[in-house]
Amino acid sequence: MKKIISLLCVSAIVISTPLTLISCNFNVDRYSKIYVITDGGKLQDRAFNQSGFLGGNKFINKALGKSEEINVSYAQPTTLTDVPWMYSQAFKHGSKALILPGFKHANFIDKANEAAKKNDGSIVFIDGASSGLNNTIGLSYRSDISGLWSGIASIMYLLKTGKPPVLATFGGIPHAFAVDSFMVGFLASVAVYNEMLKDKSEDSNIMKIAKKFDLKSENMIEAKINNAQADGYSSSKHGQWFTDSFDPGKGSDLSETLLIKNGANIIMPVAGPQTADTLKVLEENKFSGNKFIVGVDTNQVEMYDTYSQYFITSAEKDIVGSSALALAHSNVFLSEMIETKDSFGIDQDKYNEIIDDMGNNLSVTTKTDEGYKNVFTGIDDGLITQQEDFLYKNDWRGMDLWLGGSISKDGNNKINLSQLEVIKDVFKSASLEASKNYFDYVSIPGNGVPSKTLSKIRITEYSNKVLEILNLEKKL
Repeated sequence: MKKIISLLCVSAIVISTPLTLISCNFNVDRYSKIYVITDGGKLQDRAFNQSGFLGGNKFINKALGKSEEINVSYAQPTTLTDVPWMYSQAFKHGSKALILPGFKHANFIDKANEAAKKNDGSIVFIDGASSGLNNTIGLSYRSDISGLWSGIASIMYLLKTGKPPVLATFGGIPHAFAVDSFMVGFLASVAVYNEMLKDKSEDSNIMKIAKKFDLKSENMIEAKINNAQADGYSSSKHGQWFTDSFDPGKGSDLSETLLIKNGANIIMPVAGPQTADTLKVLEENKFSGNKFIVGVDTNQVEMYDTYSQYFITSAEKDIVGSSALALAHSNVFLSEMIETKDSFGIDQDKYNEIIDDMGNNLSVTTKTDEGYKNVFTGIDDGLITQQEDFLYKNDWRGMDLWLGGSISKDGNNKINLSQLEVIKDVFKSASLEASKNYFDYVSIPGNGVPSKTLSKIRITEYSNKVLEILNLEKKL
């Protein structure tokens, strides 16, 4: 990958790594053409709001060549009732695009779209659907894939302790797309791993992964789901799966139940700030080195760095990269992007490399009448040789995009890049097919409830689809 920079405000172009554009504009100011409207929380939440903000900054730096000292604008509503008013105010203050982080904006998305339409602007709706609104880009995340990969990674890490991995998870408020999906993939990793154990030959997929974790075949023992959740969700056991809240302090009792009473040694809370409740239980019971946590949404070990010893990894939604990509395809910045490209004297292919790198090389799909199609993330100048299985559109407004999953690596995480890469290499295609099946199923009216999304049947179907694709790939 290559980086394009300007030196001393002259036209000289230097090639190095990684990709970026930096302009000579050192005016430290807010970029008012993009506003982040928070979900009622603070911007610096180390979660959705902050990630959306960083995505906006990444776009103006990488795609528009602005100085890294320049940030996009933002507004922090004190109550959700203020949100619609802030949409219109942001456009009055010169905004061309709004970044709306989190599904709390769903109740007002029609008002946001209306404000954007009046001002010929665009909406980037993080973790939400466009609902067919012509000025809105919906970004949804295959968090089930992140859950699966983090489950496999956590199992492999725990095997190094010599103890059988026992997985548990819980959610705040049930939500088939934003919460339950993490949990399905995470729990499905147990059956996937156990089935793969049946072939421990040197060139098998499971041993390819094991080698990256310095594990030998004799270290590979079966994993399991904790007793409370092994048979899947049932309404009579709702309290063993959900706290019915995203409020701090509400996750302590369930964390204790799963970690102590039911013997889990790897737990994934999908409940916002209740991650802190789980960490408190781990710390108070002196579980360091014996029981571990998997974060969600963002690289959560950075948020809870004083508890870093408990984090194996986090099942991530790449909000930063996807937000930047959506802005690049929001239509309102296309002419400015072309001017930037031309001013730096680079060709379209090189600029598209920059855009792809800006989006962290995310896989992007959308559902069409012909099924799911891959989406080209660069800018189509009409001269690109198009591939049949890709959709080429510079304007993503009115579309719902699905972004691939990932897990946190390096830093204070216990998973490194090479371990992530082998997991991704083994499971990328298989987990994508399982994810398509899951979201197709939960999109059917009546299926987006925990009794369906987290049933033993659904978790088993997910793991079976992963294994089916892996077996097909093996025969090729």
